[in-house]
Amino acid sequence: MLAACGADTAPNENSQVSSEAIENPADRKTYEVFNSNVCETMTGAEIIESVHKWNGEIPNRTWQSVIDAPAERFGVLLDFVGNCYRATPTGDSAEQTADIQFWSMALGGAAITIEHALEDGSYGGISYIYPDAEPDTFTYVYITNAGFHTQGTIIVNDDQSFTASETVSGHPTITEVRSISRFDETGLTSMTSEFLDQGEWQPGPAFTHEVTTEPFPRLRMPIPASPSTSDE
Repeated sequence: MLAACGADTAPNENSQVSSEAIENPADRKTYEVFNSNVCETMTGAEIIESVHKWNGEIPNRTWQSVIDAPAERFGVLLDFVGNCYRATPTGDSAEQTADIQFWSMALGGAAITIEHALEDGSYGGISYIYPDAEPDTFTYVYITNAGFHTQGTIIVNDDQSFTASETVSGHPTITEVRSISRFDETGLTSMTSEFLDQGEWQPGPAFTHEVTTEPFPRLRMPIPASPSTSDE
């Protein structure tokens, strides 16, 4: 999920994806859309809790359920909410552009959103994650500015990692992506990925993560082509 598909929209000499098969967003006419995300925030539950603490009050049963619900629904994933992470490419991906992720709550605590963008603003997307019926299992949808979207499943493992697998719609060559992310008490630490490109699994980008407060990138969106006009 996230940048796993995104990095191959900007091929480099290390990429195993043909640049002829995937259009490079940097080569298209674009315009910038203001993004108000900042890398410092509080969830709604944290605001409620802080207000009660400030007033020296104990939250009543209704407010307490609001505070507790996200933790019960999302478990360890909730630890990432409210943080921005800078994902630095590693290994064969080292020359690619770094990625910024912003984790937040949505729908009154019913979902987690992860918005991300490459530092140069050429590519980005947003994921909506919500609990599945099985424990430590989540469903997500991922929408990109590159014209494709995905739907997948996250499974939290016992070895301080979670795996994500997704099907891709609207991409010219990639149909599936799978990744493994690891974390510790500081949050996300690393991610490796691979994608099914024209029927063959190829290694995808790899990243290390660290919490950041740098500004969220301004995302560049493609300018729709104007209808051609005839001189006749």
